[in-house]
Amino acid sequence: MPQLYIAAAITSLVAIFMFGALVRQMSSSQYFWKLLGLACLGLPLSPLAYFIVRLPLIHFIEPVLLGATQDNPNGTPSTAFRDGIRLLYAPLTEEPCKLLPWIALLMFGVLRKPSRKQLVPVALAIGVSFAIGEFWLVAYLISAKPDPAIAQLPWYAFRGYMSERLMTCFTHTLFALPTIWLYRRSPSLAAFGLAIGMVLHYLGNAPIMLMHHQAFGLSTAVWSVIVQAWLLLFVVATLFTLVAVHFGNAVLARIWQNKMICPECGATYRQPILIGCNMGTWRYEPCGVCRKWHWVTIKNLAPLESSRTIKPPESAER
Repeated sequence: MPQLYIAAAITSLVAIFMFGALVRQMSSSQYFWKLLGLACLGLPLSPLAYFIVRLPLIHFIEPVLLGATQDNPNGTPSTAFRDGIRLLYAPLTEEPCKLLPWIALLMFGVLRKPSRKQLVPVALAIGVSFAIGEFWLVAYLISAKPDPAIAQLPWYAFRGYMSERLMTCFTHTLFALPTIWLYRRSPSLAAFGLAIGMVLHYLGNAPIMLMHHQAFGLSTAVWSVIVQAWLLLFVVATLFTLVAVHFGNAVLARIWQNKMICPECGATYRQPILIGCNMGTWRYEPCGVCRKWHWVTIKNLAPLESSRTIKPPESAER
């Protein structure tokens, strides 16, 4: 299915350009090149984790589950139970594997324990590179079972695949962040951070099992919408988490206020939502006062406005 591979290539380029710019803006020039090497090492990990670790694990566990069903029909595990076990495959295999390049670079002294400002760039390098490898793994798995109806579609018909794959760049970053963050506090806490990442990964995939069983009486079509909304929720949670970790909690309130100070005329204006171009932590947008277009960053966020109303002096009221 060459058209699907074209979609995978375009999605990969978008992810590299978008998240590469974000990592570059959040890290120093010297550290960026180290993270670029980390990302290159992480690109093949998703296919390797699937074929070398996950498939052998499946071949070992599946006969146990199915054998229990045949040998003990009165106490067989339910289909929901088996699917719940199968949901563990991805967190248990992918989360440790995606961290291997980072651990190796730490052991060889190429990378050191990250500072607070380095946590998010490291998590992005790990998560995005793993997600890009997963782009091609998913494309391969789909093409391995060709559907004539799908095979005839042009590459731009795979918009759902492209948008969903880009969102996994955020989710894989979120799953990797707890390990890196807790490792910075104490290396002994890294295993606990890994467990948190696995739990988040499991929760992220859980609606897929519910959709398979049409849980709560909802149809597959309804569950497909819920799955997309759930994934979008993880993306939003990742964005807020990354901003809070890298810039601090106070910046979240200033972003929520949605006001910028124009770098040219100095006026405070409300950011346009639909008009503008995002480029990592930079945004190209027009000022609502002078109407000139300019680049703005976190530094241009307006200070928080006081929620209290200041009463005028009594003399002024009179």
